[in-house]
Amino acid sequence: MFKINNNIQQHPGYRFWDEEQCSRIHQNSLKLLEENGVKITNQQALKLLKNAGCSVSSNQVKIPPLLVREMITGAPERAVLTDALGERSIVLERNRVNFGTLNTGTNPAESGDLFKVVESLLNFDFIGLQGFSVEHFQTIRAYSRKPVLYTVGRPGNLQALIKMSQITGGNGSDLMIYIAPENCLELGDITVNKLFSCAEEGIAVIYLPQEMLNTVSSGSIACSLARANAGCLAGLVVHQLHKRGAPFIYGSKLMPLGRDGSQIYGGPETSLFNAGSVAMGKYYNLPTYGNTGSVHFYNTGLAGAMNATFGLMSAAFAGSSLINVLYSGEKLESDLKYLLMIDEIAGMVKHFMKGVSVDDETVPLDLIDQVGPGGEFVTSEHTMRHFKSETWFPRFMNRAHFSKWLNEDGKAMGDKLEAGVEEILKREDPGGVSQEQLTEMAGIIEDLKLSQE
Repeated sequence: MFKINNNIQQHPGYRFWDEEQCSRIHQNSLKLLEENGVKITNQQALKLLKNAGCSVSSNQVKIPPLLVREMITGAPERAVLTDALGERSIVLERNRVNFGTLNTGTNPAESGDLFKVVESLLNFDFIGLQGFSVEHFQTIRAYSRKPVLYTVGRPGNLQALIKMSQITGGNGSDLMIYIAPENCLELGDITVNKLFSCAEEGIAVIYLPQEMLNTVSSGSIACSLARANAGCLAGLVVHQLHKRGAPFIYGSKLMPLGRDGSQIYGGPETSLFNAGSVAMGKYYNLPTYGNTGSVHFYNTGLAGAMNATFGLMSAAFAGSSLINVLYSGEKLESDLKYLLMIDEIAGMVKHFMKGVSVDDETVPLDLIDQVGPGGEFVTSEHTMRHFKSETWFPRFMNRAHFSKWLNEDGKAMGDKLEAGVEEILKREDPGGVSQEQLTEMAGIIEDLKLSQE
């Protein structure tokens, strides 16, 4: 006996929009691109677009729907990243979730401990750096081999990063470049040059148009999604026209303003926007980047735990290929404890998202019959096979009864996290690449500085 046409959902998840809703956002975005157009200042990009059939008037470019569809179809559905040594590490594709950090605020001299801690986190798959210099890449490689998400600033920095990656065997495949245009419907020279450079080198680019809810953008999340989607499609067209098949990761970002006028990086509105963005990325069969994991509480207290848990869980349900946890290095000591707490939360989320498989192995009717009513499964081989994978074991959270916890150590979670950080920092093996390779990287950095003087 065998089953046919069996549609199984093993992993938890939800469908944010149906096909019709995604199509409606898509059609609205196509209309924006065709009738309103986007502003592009780069002459090479303008020439490419004009030759591809776009209407170009000064810096205003109107992109026909057929060209957008052609570029979407030609873009790869998956991207593979390696570690520093060139070993496959992350696969970015539909419904495969990877967690990582997006760090801000530290300087190279102070960031060694940070990267050492991130390398030790079991549930963090990549390290992200926003607004950092090339010196940070060398510091990362002293302590970690994980793939790196990077923002590239000054001209020449990308080539320096690629050279440094080649030293260890990554050859650029251990890099992702994060590009966030200031206005979602404008592509300036810097943005286009980054897109072109990444396409030429075959480096995965994360294109992330930003929408400022209630300010630059409308107060409607749906309106912001339509605009951001149009902006991301415009970036995709420029990127793919320069080199067909170059890896492109779809994304967009919403930043509402709080009551005090400050930008909000995590919460229910950003999670809703991210879910819509991921739904559109899936609609186009592209890898997706999610900002919903972002948190802006810089301590291990209740607010930080609440916001992180909600953000990571909602992003995982949406199915983002890449989910980051944003935090600042302004208070490095508390941030390191916070990272361990986030890793614990990510472990819970990952375990939950594995779901429950229902088959003859997981429901062993013969064994149930053999054990009989009132029998025990503890000594069975089946229990041995499934015990560790079916049960989640935390590193820092207490799941024991109160009296047992009190008798064993009685330590609060914050104290355990602090002890965990101290243990990691005492380890002698930093986990990175060789000293010879780091010295070679230092030479590349010095050459870059001389060329930029």
